[in-house]
Amino acid sequence: MMREAVKTVDDFCNKKRLKKRPLILGVTVLTSLDEKSLALVSGYKKPLPVTGRVVALAKLAQKAGLDGVVASAREVPEIKKACGKDFITVCPGIRLPEETPITGINDQARVITPNEAAKRGADYIVLGRPIIQALDPVSVIESVRKALETKKTKT
Repeated sequence: MMREAVKTVDDFCNKKRLKKRPLILGVTVLTSLDEKSLALVSGYKKPLPVTGRVVALAKLAQKAGLDGVVASAREVPEIKKACGKDFITVCPGIRLPEETPITGINDQARVITPNEAAKRGADYIVLGRPIIQALDPVSVIESVRKALETKKTKT
């Protein structure tokens, strides 16, 4: 399926003479799953190591020709080690250090802060709820951006 997606996109881009094709990403293990829930949805009775499964799926995606994967930033170092630094990681499950969910629901098992995601090598972060639920979304974006830029200049 993944190889076919790459082939179809490549064929379309060639046919339309596009110089650059869109990135194609695969999804590894949802950030809402921990070892117990991963085992449950996989049909196993014992907890499954999430990191091992994520890396295995990333390697499979790379072998199929995908440009990268969606995964928790917690697993980025292992993904980069297995697939190379140019293999793209898009990381959801990003939460601010001071965040307390307005809804009182925290359905994410593997969350991480923007700075920690950057430190671990995430190429892109998905910052949804912290912005959507904020009273001043623009200030949240500016704050995260400033913190990441400060971190970038220090490294």
